[in-house]
Amino acid sequence: KMSVTLVWFLGLFALSSSAIPLSNGGVKTPMNSGLPNLPVDCKEMWFENNVDHFSWGPNPLNVSVWKQRYFRCDKFWKPHQRHQSGEEGFRPIFFYCGNEAPVELYVNATGLIYEAASLFGALVIFAEHRYYGQSLPFGKRTFHHMGYLSHEQALADYAALLSSLRSSPPLLDAPVVAFGGSYGGMLAAWMRQKYPHLVVGSIAASAPVLAFPHLRPAWDPSSYWRVVTANFRDPAA
Repeated sequence: KMSVTLVWFLGLFALSSSAIPLSNGGVKTPMNSGLPNLPVDCKEMWFENNVDHFSWGPNPLNVSVWKQRYFRCDKFWKPHQRHQSGEEGFRPIFFYCGNEAPVELYVNATGLIYEAASLFGALVIFAEHRYYGQSLPFGKRTFHHMGYLSHEQALADYAALLSSLRSSPPLLDAPVVAFGGSYGGMLAAWMRQKYPHLVVGSIAASAPVLAFPHLRPAWDPSSYWRVVTANFRDPAA
């Protein structure tokens, strides 16, 4: 019941929020990295994950596990505070499904997730997508072994990370809402579909959920480019 209420309210909040990125001084990232400063309450962490979650074949270089990077942001987390209903265990995890870029970009520019976390006392997790940023399964040889770059493997990475986070107090069985935008929004939606025992709902911003063949109405692959063309062709009002 509470999980349903949480997801329902977050949906309304997402529609009404301006989702302004937070800027609080942050922690300096390396010079010349091209990445923004990070919020001071976000800590870089690492999780040992499987290269292959589905036994697709022999692992290259005999590597079976790798270190996945994620950020844990606990500024608004209130693990020992009861919900106003009086029930315990309501403090959720807001989980950002990292997409095709170093995860710092999303840590610093996803204002909605922080705004919602401040209302719900949520722990915020930003997971980095395999093969991006510093989450390289085969180190410097990663881009010679592209067979394990897939959304199925990435979703399984996130499921494994969430299972580990929720395995002990104070996060034991905490409800999880997945967040993401564009491809990350698709990942958030798929997390809810494929791992409903882990994710109670998702905020899938700008997710092209209808951009697949054999749907009705049919997907028009030229529609996006028509809008982009119109934006650059027509003079500003």
